[in-house]
Amino acid sequence: MLRVRHHLFGPVAAGLLTLVALAGCANSGAIPGLDSPASGTSGAGNSGSGTSGSAGASSSGSGSASASSGGDPSATVAPAVTVGVTGGVLVDAVIRGAAEANTGATGQYDFTPMFAPVKGYLRGSGAAICHLDSVLSPDNLDLSIAGSTTYNAPHQVATALTWAGFTTCDTASEHALDLGMDGLAKTVTVFSREGLGYAGPGTTQSTGHRVALTTVGDATVADLAYTYSLDGTTTNGAAPSTARWLRRSLYPAVKAEGIIADAEAARKAGADYVVVSMHWGEESAANPTQEQTDLAKALLTNAAVDLVIGTHPNAIQPCQRINGKYVFYSLGNLLAPPTATAPSPAGLLARVSLARQPGGGLATTAAVLPTRVDPTGFVVRPVTAEDDGQAAQQVMDTLGLFKDCPVTPLS
Repeated sequence: MLRVRHHLFGPVAAGLLTLVALAGCANSGAIPGLDSPASGTSGAGNSGSGTSGSAGASSSGSGSASASSGGDPSATVAPAVTVGVTGGVLVDAVIRGAAEANTGATGQYDFTPMFAPVKGYLRGSGAAICHLDSVLSPDNLDLSIAGSTTYNAPHQVATALTWAGFTTCDTASEHALDLGMDGLAKTVTVFSREGLGYAGPGTTQSTGHRVALTTVGDATVADLAYTYSLDGTTTNGAAPSTARWLRRSLYPAVKAEGIIADAEAARKAGADYVVVSMHWGEESAANPTQEQTDLAKALLTNAAVDLVIGTHPNAIQPCQRINGKYVFYSLGNLLAPPTATAPSPAGLLARVSLARQPGGGLATTAAVLPTRVDPTGFVVRPVTAEDDGQAAQQVMDTLGLFKDCPVTPLS
């Protein structure tokens, strides 16, 4: 959500950064070649092994695989993975109130019931990625007030996301600096404490642009995140002189060439698959902008990028398969407060199978599950053909508007 507001930045060293990984689960291995060797999160706790026969893949009809070019034919073929992706998670004071009511105690919060209906779907993926639109507080101070579009949510949000099966979330959005650099640093602290992989802007020169790494069996999935703005007002890619590294998370600054360079660096450092998370487009728009489609084409025609996922429009937009690889232009919202035009915010949970082929190609399939936010308790509920056939079909029709996005229902 866009609003006019300026933010203060703490005094930090300036400079551009190379990729670094956020430390996650202790049993995850370091990825050599990045600036600061560190472990990523592990998808071992999820039931999805990422094999081509997993629940996210289909070999029939619109779910059939296709290969894309790229890679080193002489290299060892990485094991296949499944990657679960969802729409945005935005927690305001109203949703926080429902989480407090779940505990029956003032100042205590439980968000897990909100994600319970989709937990099984998320844990069925080898890696699961969310987009977080709220700053998180490690001590639950200065939380969002009713009616405000400056978002600061309790640390229990991260607890619930991890419980639900997410291995990684990105925070690259216009809300990343809602509480300035201090709020960003506290959010990173909460992620680290919960063992949740973090992708997005860093807080110092040595952690300027963080890439989340998830280990899925013998494969590693990297998530790179970019946004049109970090404060909701500056949209031209500029960053303050005290925090120049923030440009690395702004796609108007780095453009497709910079994102591709980051993806290539991640691949050279050991990532077997690279997902690019984009916070882009226009709010409430039913279709992607020319900028979105141009960026998607530039990224997916490069061998280093395997999947592009989008958030920000607050609506489900069509998807495409470009060079045999998927882009979901907007996944809508997984959890968000109701609005006058969206009393039950809608989102999409997609499970994408990525299978590197001998010779360097990539086989891809995708299965999808529409979701909606039940205003009673703000519970995220699946929308299936059995429960609401019309709504489920409308989402499938939306995804297929461009006639080149083969998907099957996720069951």
